[in-house]
Amino acid sequence: MSLANNLNVDLVDDFFDNIADYEEDFSFIQNDESAFYFAKQKALENNSNSSTDNDDFENEVNDDQSETTIGTDIDATGTELKIKQVITTNLSNCVIVDIKDGKLQRCNSNDKLRGLWQLIGTWQLDNLAVHQASKELNRLGVCYSHFTFDQNQLHKAGAKSEKNVKQSLIHSRRCRFCGKNHYFFSRGMYCKEHSWNVLGKEIRLACICQKRCNALEQLDPIIIPTNSNDKYNETRYVCCKCYEENGGHLYVKQGRGKKGVHCSETDNHSGDIAASLELMGNWILQIAYEKNSEFQEKILAAIIPAL
Repeated sequence: MSLANNLNVDLVDDFFDNIADYEEDFSFIQNDESAFYFAKQKALENNSNSSTDNDDFENEVNDDQSETTIGTDIDATGTELKIKQVITTNLSNCVIVDIKDGKLQRCNSNDKLRGLWQLIGTWQLDNLAVHQASKELNRLGVCYSHFTFDQNQLHKAGAKSEKNVKQSLIHSRRCRFCGKNHYFFSRGMYCKEHSWNVLGKEIRLACICQKRCNALEQLDPIIIPTNSNDKYNETRYVCCKCYEENGGHLYVKQGRGKKGVHCSETDNHSGDIAASLELMGNWILQIAYEKNSEFQEKILAAIIPAL
């Protein structure tokens, strides 16, 4: 994810948490977590919201994902809520969270409503709407625009037939950045096209976050597509607001006949590489300030071949 304005400390943290997987070459790095934490703090100093970000990071580190269960308690974080496939005419207005009128908010359209359970991909839902539906989750509606976009533009042809509609679920999850609880819909435990494994850690976000934005894309063997439900209890979720605040970009649906713009056609991610180098540089400087000569020698030996 982009590091241009706000560094994605969670993904960076995941990277160094998993360095031990490459014990033959880099096992020593895991012994200096405090140094890398200092680097992250240093890199965030110029951010006007640094104090808030740091508090969120503390909460993120201390928050262990609760065991995943399937039930009906809409207030329980870490649960999966089944949606009964019952057709009703008493549907709520569209509950999808998306960019509307230039603002991230509930769609709330009442145009040709369908049941939420008929969607395919992963979508963030309006929290209040889910609470208002209580246990009648089949009453949650989605507008015609989001329904057709989901199956005709956001996902490949035939995706809808690959998973039974009975697998439609609402996930109650805490965002790994802001620490707030959110609801996400998906058919099955994950979207095959838009779910990622980052160095062994499962990352989930709304599918619309990943259309025409390359903030998170395949980079073998660091970032690979998810191919199973293994380790699902440890899945990290990112809400749409935090995704945008940390350098990602939600796709804005264009009017009929208009072509959407890909991030590669803009300068949206022009500062990513520089920000990554700054983060690594701060970490290396912190190592230099410490008096652990043995660790310094190992770091130097690992860096020199790459120069």
